[in-house]
Amino acid sequence: MEESRGFYLIIFWLLFISGLASYYYAFVDYGFIITVGVTFFTGLLAALAAFAINNRLLMGLGILLASSTIIFIGILFLSDVFF
Repeated sequence: MEESRGFYLIIFWLLFISGLASYYYAFVDYGFIITVGVTFFTGLLAALAAFAINNRLLMGLGILLASSTIIFIGILFLSDVFF
């Protein structure tokens, strides 16, 4: 069981880092579409990997990554409206 836990931890962190790295494309022309898709799917897959090892903190990080694009869009919208 301990061997599979390590495998899922490696998978989780690879997915999480690749989801965070996709924010690079948010500031490139038409790259925001790539960012939304990649962060959403990597966040969901990371949450599933965390579910496999039964770690609630990592599940929360995966779900936060999946919903981070909505938060990012909200911040951009609010900055356009008020500034």
